[in-house]
Amino acid sequence: MPGTRSLAARAAARAEAGRTASLIIPRLYLSNYMVATDEDILHELGITHIISVTEYPPEYEDGKYRTLRIELEDSFRANILQHLDVTTEFIKSALEENEINKVLVHCVMGISRSATVVCAYLVATTPMIASEAIEYVIDKRSIVSPNIGFRSQLETYAVKFYGKGLKTKGNVKARFSETVVDRVRRLKGQKSAQLAVNDDVSLESET
Repeated sequence: MPGTRSLAARAAARAEAGRTASLIIPRLYLSNYMVATDEDILHELGITHIISVTEYPPEYEDGKYRTLRIELEDSFRANILQHLDVTTEFIKSALEENEINKVLVHCVMGISRSATVVCAYLVATTPMIASEAIEYVIDKRSIVSPNIGFRSQLETYAVKFYGKGLKTKGNVKARFSETVVDRVRRLKGQKSAQLAVNDDVSLESET
């Protein structure tokens, strides 16, 4: 059945995403704990800077990487907001220092805590609002899903950047509405395409 195969394919894609480091923007990666402690992968990617956002950050050989440790649980009550200026500046400084540095941000699963840190960087350095940053990162790493508390804190973090560049209070609402409309249109298009596929399969089975 097409629907079953589609679900299986999505599940496989999500599982694969969890086992790899996802490139979010050039030289900025997002991963889980296992990838962040695999020296072969880190060497292959050329990672120079690592942000660990977990209750038990891994230990690295002295001087091998520049590291930032944020000891934080994945709870909607956890205060990740207080760390976002520091994490954003760490990423920004690393990427601006030269064209070689590469940053890896990780937590345990690469789903909530580390994803929020990456989204905060995008909010601070691009015209994206919080919801757009989350959607963008999900597009790069399908398993991403910041918990509800982190989403709220990311929205709060984004407020400080209103009025800078393209991110203004006046156009945030309009751009958010456009994003919702575009998303609805895309979902409708996917549904129509799936219905067309199902019709084709039905016709083939009848012939």
